[in-house]
Amino acid sequence: MHLGYKHMQGLDGFPKEQNTAYGYYANIGKQTSIDRDKVQDSTQTLTEHVHLNNDNELHTQAGELGDIVQFLKHQADRGDVESQKTLARMHLWGSNGVEKDIPAAVMWYTRSALQMVDPTAMYDYAILLLKGTGVKKNRTLGLELLEKAADMGSVEALNGLGWYYSSIVKDGRKAFRYFELAAQNGSSDGLFNVGVYQLNGDNPDKPDRNETAAFHYFLHAAQRGHVDGAVQSALFLSTGAVQGVPRDQDKAVLLLKRVSEMNGHLGFMVKDALQTYQRGSRHEALVKYAMLAETGLGVAQHNAAHLCEVLGHSSACQWRYHNYSTYNHIPQEVGLLRMGDYYSELADVVKAMYMYSTAAVHGSAQGLFNLAMLIEDGYDVPDIILDQMGLSAAHSVSRSAVVANLLSRFVCFT
Repeated sequence: MHLGYKHMQGLDGFPKEQNTAYGYYANIGKQTSIDRDKVQDSTQTLTEHVHLNNDNELHTQAGELGDIVQFLKHQADRGDVESQKTLARMHLWGSNGVEKDIPAAVMWYTRSALQMVDPTAMYDYAILLLKGTGVKKNRTLGLELLEKAADMGSVEALNGLGWYYSSIVKDGRKAFRYFELAAQNGSSDGLFNVGVYQLNGDNPDKPDRNETAAFHYFLHAAQRGHVDGAVQSALFLSTGAVQGVPRDQDKAVLLLKRVSEMNGHLGFMVKDALQTYQRGSRHEALVKYAMLAETGLGVAQHNAAHLCEVLGHSSACQWRYHNYSTYNHIPQEVGLLRMGDYYSELADVVKAMYMYSTAAVHGSAQGLFNLAMLIEDGYDVPDIILDQMGLSAAHSVSRSAVVANLLSRFVCFT
């Protein structure tokens, strides 16, 4: 990921080469797909985006002894299905500071599902039963739960039925019908599976291979966070060999970067860095976050910059990671604002305006205010920034009118 990121952005002397970046990220994307099937691996967790300067986010990471988990347990013991489902997910993936505990996850999945009132709970437990994850396989009960969950409106259960008839019963026509229903209702797994049928020519109604249709299904799945969908659609985008799909290496790399950051082993390292910080070992936490920041992970860049500042390290340490964070597909607000301030101090007003306007476009009230103040101070605004702010029509309008427009938006934000 480190090399993929550096080639993607052309940082630290690495040439900006999307072909090379694609190669690195494609490998990580494929590995992420493999790793996600190993849910019982103790060295994998969800990648959680917790910012060290956000007390609310830190509060969610207190683990078993924290008041959030204690409250959930209290509610779950009283039969609250939502609390039971949440505890099951926490234990299955080791999230929110909770240690991964498959038996505990299975226990909560069982209790929530067998109330037969929540289709999501029934679906989740059915998949564990059908795959034998942490529990003895039971296809009879698994299928019964899937069918009931689907009848109760679970879109993922429709896809689960497709998987059952495809992998276990080997009834391709029935499987495709369920996959198609799931896809039509927005299931990312359903979209991906229909794409596979299109790619392989297994659509029972149209048995010819249709790579163009497959690409669009894969892309729609990827846009919903589907790892395999991203890997497949990125492959098509990287070659441009499919009819109607122009070559777009930038988009391919971005799709792969997003899902690579979902890798469970990366999530484990992020959790380790956070727990190091929670133990009070801030210098050690900085080292761990800095290593993660070099892979392009935005939250790690934010936290590394924050720790550089808190620990009184040189400004170069802060600027490095704040600057890195501005390159991400979802830039960190603090990084954009700090880099805007940095360029303002250097009298590079155009770059400062770009940082503030980018922050504003991503929902930052402070970015709007800072941009308005620079314009009010008499600095000319490049057309590209006016376009970015949706003020192209204001080119002939007075400076004061542009400032008023930005400040009115600021008021709406606050």
